[in-house]
Amino acid sequence: MADTVLIHPREETHIHVPEEGFSLEISRSLLDQLGWSAGSLVAVRPERGRLTLTLAPTPEEQIRRAALGYLVQQVGDATTAGTPEARGTGWRVPVFLSYADRQVGVLEFSPEGVLNRHASTSPGDMRHAAEVAAIALGGGPCGGGAETGNA
Repeated sequence: MADTVLIHPREETHIHVPEEGFSLEISRSLLDQLGWSAGSLVAVRPERGRLTLTLAPTPEEQIRRAALGYLVQQVGDATTAGTPEARGTGWRVPVFLSYADRQVGVLEFSPEGVLNRHASTSPGDMRHAAEVAAIALGGGPCGGGAETGNA
């Protein structure tokens, strides 16, 4: 049977690795310090000679990250993802201007987190809506209000 090692906050713990391995037990006070509660999903990764434990992102956080990545690559940095809304058919993510509270589109994701491009606002339509909104807000097509071109 494997040994159990209890990890406490503010204490460095050294372990002699036994032949059969060991298990780790993290004290309640350390879990509280980390902000981990009962039912939290923790990602455990071996990397470069160390073991890393991190709080795994929630499904909502994973969808928002996917939306932000898509927007940066396909639309530009004038847009940002709002709070994902869980729906029976998946996730709906409103898309806003990054510098004003104005919605310019929506992204639809499956329950598994796959973007449904056909049900989502196209990148071109979101860029156009962002340009129109920038002009309406008193800026140019880039939203900054600065003139471009040669002086």
